[in-house]
Amino acid sequence: MNKEEELLQKFKEVHPKLIDDILGCPELKEVSIVREWYRKVFEYNTAGGKLNRGLLVVQCYLSMVEKCQINDENTHLACVLGWCLEMLQSWLLVIDDLMDNSSTRRGQPCWYLTNDLGTKAANDGLIIEAATYYILKKYFRNKPYYVDVLELFHSVTFQTTLGQCLDTHSYLTNGKLDFDKTSMDLFLQIAKYKTAYYTLYMPIALGMLMARQNDTDLLKAIENTVIPIGIYFQVQDDYLDCFGDPSTTGKIGTDIQDGKCTWLLAKALELGTPEQVLSER
Repeated sequence: MNKEEELLQKFKEVHPKLIDDILGCPELKEVSIVREWYRKVFEYNTAGGKLNRGLLVVQCYLSMVEKCQINDENTHLACVLGWCLEMLQSWLLVIDDLMDNSSTRRGQPCWYLTNDLGTKAANDGLIIEAATYYILKKYFRNKPYYVDVLELFHSVTFQTTLGQCLDTHSYLTNGKLDFDKTSMDLFLQIAKYKTAYYTLYMPIALGMLMARQNDTDLLKAIENTVIPIGIYFQVQDDYLDCFGDPSTTGKIGTDIQDGKCTWLLAKALELGTPEQVLSER
C-alpha cells in the first residue's frame, strides 16, 4: 500500500466515528425517534464520492506543517476537518439535486428520490449543514484557528449559494432557452462562486489555517492562483455532464435540458454566427 492509499484508508476510517459523534449529541439522545433517520441521511449522502476535497485538506496540512508536529492526533484532526468540508459539499448536493430535478448522484438515486422524500429532503440537507458545525465545535473550539475556520466555512457557503443563485437565473424561460441570460461572463461568475471556491480554494485554505499559515497576503495569492483552476474544473464538469459515461461519472447529465448557462452553451453562442444563433432562437 503506497502513501496515498494509506492516507485514503485513514481518512475513510474517520467517517463512521463522526457519525457516532453526531448520533451521540445530547439532543438526539433526547429525541431518539429520529436517530436512525440521521444515520440514514449521513451514510447515504456523505460516504460516497471521490473525497478529493477532504483529502486535499489533509494533504495541504501535512505539506505545510513542521514535521515535528505531524503525529496521529494532528493527522486525525486534519481528517476531521477534511470530512467537515465533505459534509459541506454533501448538503449542497442534496439541495442542488432537488432544485435541478436530477435523477442520480454518485451512482445511486438522488436522496430526494428515496424514501418518498421529495421536497422534504431539503431539511435533510440542513441537517447535514448543522451537523458540520457541531463537529467543528466538538473538535476545534479550543484551537487557535477555530474562528478563522468558522469564518472560512461561512464565507465560502455564502459564495457558493451566490453561485447557485446565479445558476438558477440561467434556467429555461417558458420551456425555452433564454439566450439573453447566457454569456461567457455569466458562466465565469457561476463557475467562480458555485464551484471554484469550495472545490480548490477552501481545502487549501483549511489546511493552511490548521498549519498556522494564515498570512493574509499568502492566502490571497493562493486564491488568485487556484480560482482559475477551479473554473477549469467546472468547464470539465460541464463537458462530462453532456458527453461523460454515467457509469463513470455517477450521474445522468441534464444541463442542456435544463437550459443552464454551461461552458458548452456559452462557447457555442460565442463561436456561432448570427444566423446560427438566430436560427436556434
